[in-house]
Amino acid sequence: ASGLQHACSYLVDRIEALGPFDGMLGFSQGAALAALFCASYQGDLSQLFKFVVLCSGYKSTAHPDLFPGPDQYVKIPSLHIF
Repeated sequence: ASGLQHACSYLVDRIEALGPFDGMLGFSQGAALAALFCASYQGDLSQLFKFVVLCSGYKSTAHPDLFPGPDQYVKIPSLHIF
């Protein structure tokens, strides 16, 4: 499994163990990871949280297959703060 898969599995475990949560907040590298998590999650994200806030994030180049075009986006309401 890739590093992203391990990180996403860890996030799901923590969210399920410590939740429920209303939303997820990511800053800088955390925002990039949060976006990758939301893009790659195979289940219903609304079961984990209702929204994501991405502060000073960027489009990760580590997994270009998750955001192949300009119309690809996270699958949950999001606020992007630059």
